[in-house]
Amino acid sequence: HVLRWIIGVRWLAYMPLTQTGVTAFLPNLNITAATLALDSATEPIPHLVYHDKNSGEVVYARYHRSGWVKHTLAVVGPEGVRFPLLLDGEDHPHLLYYNALEGLVYATLPDPASEAWETEVVDEGAGVGLYPSMVQDSEGTLHAVYFDSILPGLKYTRLSDSGWEAPQVIESGES
Repeated sequence: HVLRWIIGVRWLAYMPLTQTGVTAFLPNLNITAATLALDSATEPIPHLVYHDKNSGEVVYARYHRSGWVKHTLAVVGPEGVRFPLLLDGEDHPHLLYYNALEGLVYATLPDPASEAWETEVVDEGAGVGLYPSMVQDSEGTLHAVYFDSILPGLKYTRLSDSGWEAPQVIESGES
């Protein structure tokens, strides 16, 4: 499967390699960041998160035979930097995004049938949570690293059963 992301062409297209034409479009005027993940189905379904610079929206979309199903998760303004997206063992999406008003925010869809997203501020403050990256270990624990421009420094945290742990400073710009 191929996801074409072309800046300036004004669309995203999902095209199964078994077909010759584009099967669906996500119209958009100004996408500044996009992340793709494929689920574990026999014929993987693409899931993506993207940032619309014009509206400031962070949008999650997944493809179905009838087209793209989209959900606006947040309005974060024009600074769409990076939005790590991963699917867990049950294909539930997890993502991180920076919001200038809140800091680093985690969003998950624990029950895709309900379409009720849960969000949590991981680390609070303007300038906190830039350039996040997220992975899941073999036991299903989420780990995140991100930049704090206020400290300034690089921080690490992980999601435990009780929520996101207090961030640890890996590297600090302070002497």
